[in-house]
Amino acid sequence: MLTYQISLRMRLDDSSNEMTETCSAPRHRQRKIHEEEIDPDWKLFNQRMTHNAIDASISIFVYQEREEVVHLIAISRQQHLTQNLAKDLMDGTLHTTGVRTPMYQMLDFRETTLADCYSALLQAEGNDLLRVGFRFYNDIGFGTVKDHLEEARRSEDSLMDEHLPTVQFQKKEDALTHIRQILGHHTLREEMARIYHNSNYKDFLEHPVHYLIHALSRDAAQEMIDALVAGLYANGRLLSKRINYFHTFDGSSSHERLTRGLLNASDYAVAAVEIPGILSRALRPPRLGVNTAEVPRFWLKEIAKHRHHTLFILVKIGKEDCAVYKDFVQDLSHTMDIIHLYEGRGNEKETKSYLNHWSTTKNVPAFDTDDLQALVPAGTYTPTAAMEIFDRLCKMRLHRDFYPAYKNVNTHDIELEKPTTNGTISPTQQLSQMVGLNEVKALVDRIIAAHKMKSIRQVLNMKGSRASLHMMFTGNPGCAKTTVARLIGGILKEEQIVSTGTFIECGRGDLVGKYVGWTAKNIQQKFHEAAGGVLFIDEAYSLADDSNSFGMEAINTIVQEMENLRDDVIVIFAGYPDKMEDFINRNEGLKSRIAFHLKFPDYNPEELIDILCNMAKERGLRLNPGILRKCRRIFIEAVKTNNFGNGRYVRNLLDAAVMRQAERLTKSAKRQKITRQKAACLTMDDFMPIPILKKETKPSIGFQVCKSCNIVQDE
Repeated sequence: MLTYQISLRMRLDDSSNEMTETCSAPRHRQRKIHEEEIDPDWKLFNQRMTHNAIDASISIFVYQEREEVVHLIAISRQQHLTQNLAKDLMDGTLHTTGVRTPMYQMLDFRETTLADCYSALLQAEGNDLLRVGFRFYNDIGFGTVKDHLEEARRSEDSLMDEHLPTVQFQKKEDALTHIRQILGHHTLREEMARIYHNSNYKDFLEHPVHYLIHALSRDAAQEMIDALVAGLYANGRLLSKRINYFHTFDGSSSHERLTRGLLNASDYAVAAVEIPGILSRALRPPRLGVNTAEVPRFWLKEIAKHRHHTLFILVKIGKEDCAVYKDFVQDLSHTMDIIHLYEGRGNEKETKSYLNHWSTTKNVPAFDTDDLQALVPAGTYTPTAAMEIFDRLCKMRLHRDFYPAYKNVNTHDIELEKPTTNGTISPTQQLSQMVGLNEVKALVDRIIAAHKMKSIRQVLNMKGSRASLHMMFTGNPGCAKTTVARLIGGILKEEQIVSTGTFIECGRGDLVGKYVGWTAKNIQQKFHEAAGGVLFIDEAYSLADDSNSFGMEAINTIVQEMENLRDDVIVIFAGYPDKMEDFINRNEGLKSRIAFHLKFPDYNPEELIDILCNMAKERGLRLNPGILRKCRRIFIEAVKTNNFGNGRYVRNLLDAAVMRQAERLTKSAKRQKITRQKAACLTMDDFMPIPILKKETKPSIGFQVCKSCNIVQDE
């Protein structure tokens, strides 16, 4: 559905002698003489349009008449409306009402939103230019839109927001310049080049591809969507620039009904769908009467139904992936071709230019050079981070220039773009505080030293090349392989060895596809997501599974991408020691490209005690000496069993103790109040050994239950 705003200025024909002769006559005489030419009955015009609304593909209604200016709203179900087509339709309708074609000048013709169109129809009713009932809105396809807007006004909540982008591109160079200005990722630049390709058909047929945008914030995603839509519209790939942004869905029958109607109204326009928002009900505990499994199926069905005429731009906010999201995107890729686009980043110079661009967009004065220098030090920044800096700059100027009494007030100051995972402690500090791992800490020191030496060589005009930093971690479960890999990404970002410090974790299920051609596409997507950071492939030996050829295809593709993106992505493989040896020997190219092989040893009892103390401290729990003695005895027995779990065993032991404490305190809560001190203190009785399931024992149902604590302990 396409909606337009039209404004007309009614005027006389200057070439008419009769009109010229009557110019000096009183106005009421002029209107009487030429009433049928210049003063049509717009109420009758609306009645005629209403009568034909069911069968007409285009409907036009007058909603305001003020002196000589008349405002109209136009609704087209599937046809792109032009000024000439709108004029012909209005003239034909006026002719059927017995009015000769009036003389008028078209002052304004532009696309508008569904909300503005509905407001205009309500205004027409208020001005007594339109008298309709509830069936009228259904006849013109506005029934669900009306229900949604009225529901949103009552509850101050909305399933969908809509807007028309203001950015416009005259040619390809303008589009690419704008993408650079908004710190666009190379995937967006590449897609814009495809959109402007000379061999493309320039009229709308249907959508050959749809998009999935990966961004850290909704504002950053919106900038990418606006640029994308502007380029597609300029090349005839879209009939409408209107963007309907779906961000909420709870799976209820009322939401399903409204969403279906809004998607119908989005035909020939753009539907941006925020995946975390529409799948939020599927990620939370089920609500009475809502089948969470039906939420993804509903959207898959509706998107498949409208994909030919509606451009779908899926939006993924944040870095974390979940199983529901992965399955949803995978199933959707069976239905339509999806191009992945990512939020970009820029250096400090590009970020300062971006901030001034935003100041122009927000209609605020440009920022001082000193302020920009203070808040944008050397480094790289995403648009999301730049928007946070923009807010801080505005606040700084507000305090300094308008409310100077608050200029020197010490407020909480957050540090942007520092990849921390434990409060304000840097990744380097976190790694140094971890128990054991001396070999890993020494390796990180060597990498940093080599990078600094490379910088010195560049100053001395000596030739040099970047060494490969791909790694392999081997060790039993619970040896902190994943944690260390994540911290290494943050440390390398701090030292500016990598640009983003992004950490992407994946396994066989994320890389190996079910059908031919999917595997390479999945792997390339993961490398794109990890650009400027670390791609961590856990249990990498599972790729060497001989059950089908896709595993070897995955290994070969990974080797190729490791070489192509050696300066942009660090790959870390992880797995059990014996199985990783077989994996690394499957491909000689893979073996030669891994520069560092780190072995993570099992923790000894004393190190496990240190880990337990650290975990308890993070949770605000207190351990007395008696607890530590008892746990030391538990750990001495645990380390005698192969694959006992290391750090995971410690976490499970502490979790079980916390559960026993909760049971103990809640039973006594009726007699004694639970204080902060009681909640923080554990007792020796709370800690009991957790049985370890040995590999050679195979219980009938695949897991073992600890009778003393009712905790399921994984094998």
